[in-house]
Amino acid sequence: MRVDPHRSRRVAVTIVAALSALALVAGACGSKSGSSGAPADTVANEGTPEAGGTLKVGITSDTDGYNAATNRWDPLGNLVGSSIYDTLTKWDENRKIQPYLAQSVTPNAEGTVWTISLRPGITFQDGTPLDGAAVKLNIDARRNDAVAGGALEPISDITVKDSATVVVTMKRPWFAYDATLAAQGGYMVAPATINDPNGSQHPIGTGPFTFVSWTPGSSIKVKKNPTYWQGNKPYLDGIDFSIVPDQSALVAAVRAGDVDLAMTDDAGSIKALRSESDIRSIEDPVSETTYVQLQEEAPPFNNKHARAALAYATNQQQVIDVVGQGVGEVATSPYSDKSPWAVADAKYVNYDLDQAKNELQQYMQETGEAKLSFTLRYTAGGAFSKVAQTLQGQWAQVGITVALQEDQSASFLADTFFGKFQAEVFRNFGYVNPDSNYLFWHSSQAKGIGTGSINFTQTRVPALDAGLDSARGTGDDAIRKQYYDQVQQALNQELPYIWLYHNVWALAARPDVGGLGEPQALGFGRTDAKTWWPDIWLKS
Repeated sequence: MRVDPHRSRRVAVTIVAALSALALVAGACGSKSGSSGAPADTVANEGTPEAGGTLKVGITSDTDGYNAATNRWDPLGNLVGSSIYDTLTKWDENRKIQPYLAQSVTPNAEGTVWTISLRPGITFQDGTPLDGAAVKLNIDARRNDAVAGGALEPISDITVKDSATVVVTMKRPWFAYDATLAAQGGYMVAPATINDPNGSQHPIGTGPFTFVSWTPGSSIKVKKNPTYWQGNKPYLDGIDFSIVPDQSALVAAVRAGDVDLAMTDDAGSIKALRSESDIRSIEDPVSETTYVQLQEEAPPFNNKHARAALAYATNQQQVIDVVGQGVGEVATSPYSDKSPWAVADAKYVNYDLDQAKNELQQYMQETGEAKLSFTLRYTAGGAFSKVAQTLQGQWAQVGITVALQEDQSASFLADTFFGKFQAEVFRNFGYVNPDSNYLFWHSSQAKGIGTGSINFTQTRVPALDAGLDSARGTGDDAIRKQYYDQVQQALNQELPYIWLYHNVWALAARPDVGGLGEPQALGFGRTDAKTWWPDIWLKS
């Protein structure tokens, strides 16, 4: 069969972009504390919520569309999408799954059959009922999609038991399935949107606000849903989202009052906003991680000594100081120390130039190469160019030669999917539940260079597979934690990733914005739904 290479690249971009963190190509880092050590704002009692008003929100990027079943969103896409759509489940302030549109989502004892029971009386914004048939249509749309199908591969059957009940049957135990329903896999999209080829331009959900208009690259407008299922909520009459790509312009807009609320992951902006006395800034440091990923299936990084030489020669704190203006948290695993999934001892290497030189010598002895040289790729724009330049200088200190290659986002992601890289600056793993990383780390997803893989580094480690499969097969979080500790240690033994820093997101608000206690308690920097929109209000 003849393969159209242009179509393959388009498919690759779509599949990779599906995993929403991968669409993020502008690097940033941060933490709860500024350079002065001052903590981010803690939201106290804000008074009694008031109804009315249109909130002006500034964000730095747009997305490719607003059909939650087919378009792929980063945290900002989820911010906008969550105003229109609700999810079947949600995360609470303790990072535990709770029912949301669903009245209950429960597995059988083996984790192979999940029963979704819906709350009665909920309708989509066009009046269509949210019933079992609509839920099945949503899940099937994702299963059949070239993008989401791989993530839902464990599902073998979906049955509508009655108008309010759907039964999802698995091929094997999957106790974390309910977590997928708290993110993009759980947004309920109206059948009219799913069945409309142009549905991404006319989104219909069950959320607190209904779609009004979208000018790509400029603005998205939504208005209050008068039939919303949560009683007197939302408080706002509407939200006007403005796309402000330039970070300094976004900060200036908040200062001037041109926007009431802004969401950013830019370290410089976060640092600047912390010093503003009349702007409240809350932060979420448990989001994505920035790192360098290495292609293990081809030279030079099919040799572990080459990977180890890079790890030992990387001064993570210097990267943070250069890129994040001193604001950041050194990463030694995918999970921040503030995450409940962080491991006490990740068994990652320490910065050690002498050991880096030793590893380099062993690499050259084993391979017969006279030096270690390779190309480091990164995406244009944002901070990744500065990250790459800093690393190039660090690695040169031990005799490693690095050529830098800047790519545009689409070509970068396509080549990543097909394994056409040696090393690249990347960021990912911004998920509440670590089960979402199964596709990136399990050997079943390493298809080989040129074939197309979600396991981009082609990592194949039996201990890693065992930990991931065992964690997916138990509903006991304490036991799962032990397995994910093993997973992190197995990753760091293999070294497919050179960890750099954990990213942070901030919400900066004018004094008249109320309800910030909800996003602060629930978190907002990851790729799950922002279920706090109904609670945001404006003070008169």
